[in-house]
Amino acid sequence: MKAAVHDLLKQYYQVESNFQLGSYDKCVMALRDRYKDDMQAVANIIFSHNQVAKKNLLVTMLIDHLWSNEPGLTDELAATLNELTSLHRAEHSRVALRARQVLIAAHQPAYELRHNQMESIFLSAVDMYGHDFHPENLQKLILSETSIFDILHDFFYHTNAAVCNAALEVYVRRAYTSYDITCLQHLALSGELGVVHFQFILPTGHPN
Repeated sequence: MKAAVHDLLKQYYQVESNFQLGSYDKCVMALRDRYKDDMQAVANIIFSHNQVAKKNLLVTMLIDHLWSNEPGLTDELAATLNELTSLHRAEHSRVALRARQVLIAAHQPAYELRHNQMESIFLSAVDMYGHDFHPENLQKLILSETSIFDILHDFFYHTNAAVCNAALEVYVRRAYTSYDITCLQHLALSGELGVVHFQFILPTGHPN
């Protein structure tokens, strides 16, 4: 199954890579020059490209299938996904983005390992300061270049209330990293559910 899907992804790229440079007419002219002795090949490529919207839906579904049901990327499949990320036309953006997301996820540690690493960071910060949370101690999470939002929400309901507060604050400071946070307060609703209240402003020198 993986080989069949991989072959379809390669065919998609082989067709759509012909429409990356210049206008549509310029791309067609280039195809005619390249296949001057085989106009049927030119017609097949053009016809296939004209269905690009439908193909995009299919290709994103195939990529999702591979990632969900066929764990592990072979070198050949990774190379093909990398080729898909090079498609820069707006009409290919959905496919390029999904391919990039899968490549990034494939190079991340397993979910459980990442979860345990994040919990260790939270607990060490809390224990070190006697449950008095200081956001500067969690800069590694706030400024991390890798995705953390898929795991971070697990800690909103941690058994340790201090960890919950830390997770909420990391979320706010990471999500609003482009803004100046002027106020951030931790509150508790009924049932001791932790929430955070914050205010922010555009940074000095922002064009808006």
